[in-house]
Amino acid sequence: MSPCRQKSRNARRRLLLRRLSEFQPSVVAIPDLRSRGGNQTEHCEILVSVIQRYANTQRIKAFKVGPEGLRKAFPEPDAGNKQERAKIIASRFPELALCAPPDRRLGDSEHYRTGIFDAVALAFSVLQRTDGRDSWPPAGR
Repeated sequence: MSPCRQKSRNARRRLLLRRLSEFQPSVVAIPDLRSRGGNQTEHCEILVSVIQRYANTQRIKAFKVGPEGLRKAFPEPDAGNKQERAKIIASRFPELALCAPPDRRLGDSEHYRTGIFDAVALAFSVLQRTDGRDSWPPAGR
């Protein structure tokens, strides 16, 4: 690995640790990369391990969320992919409706706003696991 590439990775790790220290989360949701097969980049695996180590040292609850956890949090039959989950989240939270990513066509890359809805989906999966509820949204929505 080139020195420039190593320097860039170290900078990303430091930035991630700085952000974690700044926000001081009480819980973190981590995507379960093993459940997705071998197509994850080394970079993702490194960042997930940094988050796990930080959670362990700070005694923060860390939840790994895989596809099964998302299916439990989104029991709707049409919530099988990210696009459909984003539509469900946007319908439940009108303030996010304007941020919903456009429909994806064959050959399109994932829209940059999809990450917002991935984060919300991970959060709901963790809430579903910790609250003992069978599904979401929270009462009153």
